[in-house]
Amino acid sequence: MLSLRKGIFLKYCLGIGVLLLSNTLSAKNVYVSKEGKDNNPGSIQKPMLTVAKAIKRLKGGDTCFIAEGVYHRPINLNHLSFHGQKPLVISSMPGQKVVFDGTMPVEGKWQKVKGNTYRLKVKKPVSQLFRDDKMLLVARWPNASFEDGSFWDMKATWRHQGPASTFGTLHDQRPVAADYKKSTDEGASAFGIRKGVNMESLADTHIDFTGAIAVLNIGSWLSWAQPVVKHQAGSNVFQYSKDFSRGKKSLPDGPKFLRNQKFFNAKKKQGHYYMIGKMALDQDNEWFYDKKERAVYVVVPEGKHPKDFNYKGKVNDYLIEGVEVDNVTVKSIDFFGGTFSFNRSKNITIDDCRFDYPSYHKLVLGILDEPKVSKFDYPKKELSLDQQMKTNNAVTNCVFAYADGPGMYVMGRGDRVENCNFHDLDWTCLGSGGSGSLNFSSAEEFTFRYNTVHTGGNSEGVRVGRRSLIEYNHIYNLSLMQHDGSGINVGVAAINGSIIRFNWVHDMKKSGIRFDSSGYQTPLVNWGENGSVINNVVWSTGSIKCKGDKHIVLNNTVYNTLSGLNDIGVPRVLMMGSNNNKSIIKNNVAPYIGGHFNIKKKYPCPGDTANNWQGDVYQYLRNADNHDFRPNSTWAKRWKEPTGAYDSDPAKFWIPGYRGKLSMTPVPKNHAKNVDSNLDLFWSPARHAKTYRVYLSENKNKLGKRSVLLQESALCYAHPKAITPSKTYYWRVDVIDQKGAVQEGKVWEFGGVKSVKHPEYKSYGKPSFKYRKHLDLPKEVTKLGFSAEKITKLTKVYNTFWCQYENDKWLKETQNMLKQKGLSSYKVKKLNRFKTEVFAEASDFLLDNSTTILSSRELDMLNRSLHRNDR
Repeated sequence: MLSLRKGIFLKYCLGIGVLLLSNTLSAKNVYVSKEGKDNNPGSIQKPMLTVAKAIKRLKGGDTCFIAEGVYHRPINLNHLSFHGQKPLVISSMPGQKVVFDGTMPVEGKWQKVKGNTYRLKVKKPVSQLFRDDKMLLVARWPNASFEDGSFWDMKATWRHQGPASTFGTLHDQRPVAADYKKSTDEGASAFGIRKGVNMESLADTHIDFTGAIAVLNIGSWLSWAQPVVKHQAGSNVFQYSKDFSRGKKSLPDGPKFLRNQKFFNAKKKQGHYYMIGKMALDQDNEWFYDKKERAVYVVVPEGKHPKDFNYKGKVNDYLIEGVEVDNVTVKSIDFFGGTFSFNRSKNITIDDCRFDYPSYHKLVLGILDEPKVSKFDYPKKELSLDQQMKTNNAVTNCVFAYADGPGMYVMGRGDRVENCNFHDLDWTCLGSGGSGSLNFSSAEEFTFRYNTVHTGGNSEGVRVGRRSLIEYNHIYNLSLMQHDGSGINVGVAAINGSIIRFNWVHDMKKSGIRFDSSGYQTPLVNWGENGSVINNVVWSTGSIKCKGDKHIVLNNTVYNTLSGLNDIGVPRVLMMGSNNNKSIIKNNVAPYIGGHFNIKKKYPCPGDTANNWQGDVYQYLRNADNHDFRPNSTWAKRWKEPTGAYDSDPAKFWIPGYRGKLSMTPVPKNHAKNVDSNLDLFWSPARHAKTYRVYLSENKNKLGKRSVLLQESALCYAHPKAITPSKTYYWRVDVIDQKGAVQEGKVWEFGGVKSVKHPEYKSYGKPSFKYRKHLDLPKEVTKLGFSAEKITKLTKVYNTFWCQYENDKWLKETQNMLKQKGLSSYKVKKLNRFKTEVFAEASDFLLDNSTTILSSRELDMLNRSLHRNDR
């Protein structure tokens, strides 16, 4: 007699037999079920038990269908290649829920330790614990919680590194308030701390934390986990191990960054930490694993017992993985407590999957390395040997939730991540510091499109690789657990050919979009060139920062950035890692656009600049508060070409981010106040929609009735009539798919009047600089026979170049460094090359600004002399 579960499975199989018939005629299908046997033929009536055995019977174009159930056995696809064929597909059966689970039950006889704390011996170590499928936090101090949002509030749930701290010894202090206005350091804090929060000091705990793990953000954008080697209860000082060795990487004396006293002292104020250890176990959302006892400790809610819950622990990192795999698709499978890993593999597609808790650290096991994360990893050396080879891996239509470590890592060429939703990422921030909450820094020709990314700890949000296309993404609330950083960050080597366009980036204390540099504030600074930042909307962040040169910064809308910063900063200061003398900065809308990050420097925008609108952006846009970023009717008529990220035409209105089964991201935003009487309604497209049915009513209960049907069409916008802004309206967008099925949308609302105070726009006037003679004219100029009066005027023009944009500072530092003894040949060569470039630019400046001093014949003489003898 068949079990009930098996009976249901067979009944379902008969129901979908017709649906799959066309597949079976053109390709072979093999079926897997929890009730199957591996010696079965793999038919729909007699399925197999394991995927690993099933796929051995398949070729390219075939499908391995998996029946509903939870599967714990990891799948290894090593050396599985279908090159030149159709892909092999591993998929859930249509309409069935399949879960690949990297955990095991934690059950047995619990022993009460004290109060609500219980202990259970386990046979296998667990690195992460779940209670009723909800993650518990490793026991920590200060306490934190996902439920009340404190987990992501660094100032509330981390402690501060006090001024007396040195490398290896940390003096506890309550976190300090934001200091970015008083600092030129890009990593300076912009976060404030609330009164009465995080008041308990290390000494106040009366706990000896010796043997605990200190999670340390003591390098601005660099974080580590280190053992506490010495502490006494009642003390505000502890010592942590200076041995930062990890795996094959030996750092017995610590990273070079931290051993550099100048760097350590400069970043000391940004240092924060918290403790992990059994001694911190004190609230019912915490747990701990004791390696010596091989036991799990939990705290249960008051009046409860562990047997009242289902506990399970993480035991596997990867649930599907492979080396040298080619042309495989994994589709419509949920992953819990584990994820995928493909090395040296091509043409892999992960589609329509969900990943809950895919990666996590192993600090409770004493392993201090960064977590093993979702990844495609193709060897960099092999990529460099074959510049034409494409890996073409893809992740599409997926959700990644609660991943410690980067939500994904990609090294390859021609890969893409499209229409995915990433949230709650990388809160421990272990690793190199440049990884990002999404690490694509090693990817080339990479596409990241229509994704939503929010709530992450790493200083870098989305880290971009060479020649990347980053478009139509919705990015917010990132860089929460480190300093410096930005929502979208492009490193020096990755800038050339990368395009950042049509993105929303908002609500962050760090930069929105940044082209980065290295060697900041030194003559050995490096920068990138030829990057594009086009048609983005950035608000409530630390602005757009484009270091480097030869960039295109076009049609961006930026506003409400951190006070004191240019909303679009295209620095002209050489030692900031920037020149931008040959950049194009046009058609942007922002209160402040300048040649420095700091407004008060008053440096004008360098490069080719035109048609940039600067001023009170709220007067220019239709309704910025409610995300209608189109120009209002007054300004739309004034511009001959589009200025800002949006055209006034509603048919061209775009909404970035993940596209799900229902429409999302309403404009005006949900619960919007102060709407216009002539507003348009917009929403993001649903993934499988054919048409949309839009309802609008003052009565929420009437939505869905034909009497309040506003529109039914394939358009993603509608224009209601007779709106009274003071009234409250409810609206809903139902999705009608290709088969005519209707999915009811969420209810949104807008209306009502609320007083809103916008940042006051203030004009800072023109820059001023103190003129000083730094250099004589080049000898080739003084030999041209110009009059003494003209030589005097030309000398002033030439030195004006050195006085502007802090070029004199660069000149002095460069000259001093070149005088140093023992400077490596590499540094000497680099400095001289840089020096040649800057002096050539000084020559151009002299030539461009001498037209009123010299005759045309003299200008020609000057031109030929300077460009024949550029130094």
